[in-house]
Amino acid sequence: MKARILFYALVAGLFSIGIFQTVQRHIAFDIPWLPGETRTIWNIDAKVSFEANGEPIIASLSIPTQQAGYNQISQTASSPGYGLSFLDENGHALAQWTKREANGTQTLYYNVQMLVSDKIDAPQITALPPLFEKEYEASAYTAGKDSH
Repeated sequence: MKARILFYALVAGLFSIGIFQTVQRHIAFDIPWLPGETRTIWNIDAKVSFEANGEPIIASLSIPTQQAGYNQISQTASSPGYGLSFLDENGHALAQWTKREANGTQTLYYNVQMLVSDKIDAPQITALPPLFEKEYEASAYTAGKDSH
């Protein structure tokens, strides 16, 4: 009899956890309750390829953050042998891959899913920041040319 009570308690607990997760996903991500309701999700992929020459690698990629009308659901990255950090530098989100030594063609992958939602009050991006050309001193310019 005791085993039966334990079994029913376990089933009730798992059922409660499932209901809680369903409600939480509906509230947090605006996941529809009823069949036929739809939401638009943008699946954004990035692939970065380059040639490595046996030196340490630090590769950074600007990644999207929350903005008006979009809610980030998930982000993933895949690059064998690389360490990955998600950074915030001066309000700009970055994904940064590092590796101590690499040779040959290297490929880094990044994926983010953004839910279209009118509930996000983040500021809307209306214009890109101006582009600028950085002028290097002669010694830095020469050092950059010699390393390639």
